[in-house]
Amino acid sequence: GNIGLVTSRAGVGKSAFLVGLALDDLMRDRKVMHIDTKRPADQVRTFYDELFFDMAKETKLENQQAVHFKIERSRMIHCFCSGCFQLQKVIDGLAYMKEHLHFEPETIIIDGYPDFANGDIQAILNIKKLAQKHNVEIWLSALTHRDEAKSNCCVTKRMEKYMPHIDVAVCLEPQNDHIRLQ
Repeated sequence: GNIGLVTSRAGVGKSAFLVGLALDDLMRDRKVMHIDTKRPADQVRTFYDELFFDMAKETKLENQQAVHFKIERSRMIHCFCSGCFQLQKVIDGLAYMKEHLHFEPETIIIDGYPDFANGDIQAILNIKKLAQKHNVEIWLSALTHRDEAKSNCCVTKRMEKYMPHIDVAVCLEPQNDHIRLQ
């Protein structure tokens, strides 16, 4: 029941990082539920496909189509665009998937929730409860800004109150020719 957090400025690669984490789990035969609050499902699926086929080409993966099919069968994508995300819908969806589809994710990606800038601590407490109840890893993303004061390499001052409930935080820092993970 752990929570991971990836932070960065806009456009640095939070979503790509989360999809990469999910693909790693999927390649290890772990089931993943991916929730996106900004993009429709076809865009999320396309992002997975692009990263998967790039990785498959780079590593000379054998049986690419068979592995891709297995990944598709082990992943659920749920999108809540236009600000309609509610954690209760995720909880209900998990119960439905378990009962009717025999699908129990081991990792849940939530890209775009909670709103760390304007949210309250209750959102993280509820996510932590969900992670512990279902014994899953949950990965979240948080937007930072160039001029924000940071209390350490990953955490801005406004995010400090959430950190006792976050098990691991990763910061993506753009460099001249690469992205540095902190």
